[in-house]
Amino acid sequence: DLVMTLLDAAISDPQHSTVLRDYSYTAMELVTTLGALARNDDNKHAFIRRGAVNVLIALIESGDAKEKECAICCIQRFAFRDNIRGFIKNDSRTEEVLRVMLEHESRPVRAVAVETLHLLEHGPKVTQDSSSGPASFSEVDYSDLTESELLGEGAFGKVFKAKHRVWMMDVAVKKLALRLSSN
Repeated sequence: DLVMTLLDAAISDPQHSTVLRDYSYTAMELVTTLGALARNDDNKHAFIRRGAVNVLIALIESGDAKEKECAICCIQRFAFRDNIRGFIKNDSRTEEVLRVMLEHESRPVRAVAVETLHLLEHGPKVTQDSSSGPASFSEVDYSDLTESELLGEGAFGKVFKAKHRVWMMDVAVKKLALRLSSN
């Protein structure tokens, strides 16, 4: 309830921020928190019952490009669950707003709107490599990454810290060095 109340207040504020006690929260921080909490299916259901989608739609309509992108990514996080995806899909307003975002001037906003509409229509893309063992690695599309920062470099390549837009979390990315042997 607290996150939703704060997010609602932040969206209503012209600066898209709100204050609790002595700390100011931006709408972007609150959406990121909402997305992180939505990793848990029980939390997803609770937030959906409290009107999270409508609040996120309000931010998509009124926010700047970064806020729009973050809110769409949060809707994406909710849509990975079949029954919630059905709820979101049946809410024609969500798809209508996402279709408007296909024409947005910001490429990242357009890209995440396309991905979310695809997810709502076809469900999540599931790929699993059983040969990877207990620790798994994923190939990611570089367009899903933002704010990369070099963490280290070695004989096999460079490691970057980046934010994955869809997963709404920091990830480590290893960019392998391509070395051609003279043999």
